[in-house]
Amino acid sequence: MAQIGIAAALYDYGFTVSGYYGTARDADGAPMLVAGELPLEEVESVGETGEVDIEKVVSLGTELFIGPNYGIGGGQTIWPVDEDALAQIGQTAQIVAIAYADGTTVARTIDSIANLAGALGADLEAPETKASVTAFDTASDDFAAAVAAKPGLTTFFMSGSQTGYWIGGEVADLDYFSSLGLQIAGGETAAEQGWESIGTQACDLIFNDVREPTWWSTEQLTAEIPTFAVHPAVVAGQVGPWRNVYVASYRGYTPILEEVTGWLRESDEGIA
Repeated sequence: MAQIGIAAALYDYGFTVSGYYGTARDADGAPMLVAGELPLEEVESVGETGEVDIEKVVSLGTELFIGPNYGIGGGQTIWPVDEDALAQIGQTAQIVAIAYADGTTVARTIDSIANLAGALGADLEAPETKASVTAFDTASDDFAAAVAAKPGLTTFFMSGSQTGYWIGGEVADLDYFSSLGLQIAGGETAAEQGWESIGTQACDLIFNDVREPTWWSTEQLTAEIPTFAVHPAVVAGQVGPWRNVYVASYRGYTPILEEVTGWLRESDEGIA
């Protein structure tokens, strides 16, 4: 039993979970990016967001309950499952938390899930798995080369809504980008920022959270938030997607690396 993104990652290595939790389809019923190639019609859903059906978890004979942890030093053990619900699940199953923040990188998260898949019986030496590792490594090298080609390029990762914006902090994907040399403005924040301050975020390229409708699209922000619309990066058309909910496998994350690399190559530095 695993959170949808982890379930999809395990599937990429050849292991199919008995059930998953979390939102797997969009409002139109189409599989979301985080569902990857997991055959949703063949795997039981035990709840969306943090509402896990504990009776279903038990009835499926769950021995491992796997999910992401975004606060190694505290907070929820498995996001976003309530601690009381997790305690009940823990009476019949072992809890496995995969780090997605607090100093880890997405490469390490991917490696952790791969090792878990191997421990569960997946063949990590399968040709398709080895090829996906090679593709990920190539994409990482291309990313680093794109960064090196524009040493002055500064980026900013954000989630915006009508009331304000949140700054992308110390999460696994951004920490990996930083390890490859990317300059990320803003730093850590634990509070929503008012839109009047967006102009102080000096950057050449913005990556905006794509999790609609919770967070507003770039088009909606541009149309309805005047201070966002006049930011130099927005005026220059240098606003890309931040896909911060993803399948943490070599196969699942390589396309995201390639997409971000494309934005780095196409954006101009020094406009901030």
